[in-house]
Amino acid sequence: MISILSQGQCICSGLALDFPVNVQVDELDDELKPDSMDVDLNILWD
Repeated sequence: MISILSQGQCICSGLALDFPVNVQVDELDDELKPDSMDVDLNILWD
């Protein structure tokens, strides 16, 4: 985690960009979110 970034922000970089770009990603409305918020990774990765 990079502490200077707020929630929903990311830094994009790569061959398609001339320099790194700070991007703000808005949260999806509840009806548009995938039904995957309840995955318990501790159980999944054991």
